[in-house]
Amino acid sequence: MLIMPHNPALDVAIAGLYDLKKKLAAFQPHAVVSITNPGHADLADEALADLRIPILRQAYHDILKATGGHTSPASSDLSEAMGFLAANWKRAGMRVLVHCHAGISRSPAMAATLLAYASSRILQRSSRAEDASAIADAIALAAPRMLPNSLILNAAERAMPEWRGRLESAMRGKAMQLLVEREARSEPGHLII
Repeated sequence: MLIMPHNPALDVAIAGLYDLKKKLAAFQPHAVVSITNPGHADLADEALADLRIPILRQAYHDILKATGGHTSPASSDLSEAMGFLAANWKRAGMRVLVHCHAGISRSPAMAATLLAYASSRILQRSSRAEDASAIADAIALAAPRMLPNSLILNAAERAMPEWRGRLESAMRGKAMQLLVEREARSEPGHLII
């Protein structure tokens, strides 16, 4: 669970399939964004079956560039997620859980997108570099092994040009920092990228 210090209006949790039930029970979200691979929504169905809250289901692969045979995240997926958040916006303190298969790539990128959208579009707040860094820091707390999907972040920047590349840059920088810190703890003197 994370709450951005300057934006207490939206609280976002990030989960993978294997901790989804536990996170749902602990977090008690008002809405869920469920991201699965195409044809594999059934993997999340058991955990989501009894929920009586809005659920946005999206299906695309965790890929870094469009390739044959794989479905990549598209701008329409981001528009749908931002519209879902706006349509289900209830009040300050809204809780949204975002999950994908592992909770490392697609869900951190989507959670960052939703936080940026809530800040700049719903709440009409700024989109400064400090705000992008605060989002990246918050996502890192929720998903410390994050490697955010660059196609989602790039689509978010296109959908919200007021961020001027700062959201994607902050998320990439934070992911690299976390990777370097993990590598330093496990194998001093060796960095594998």
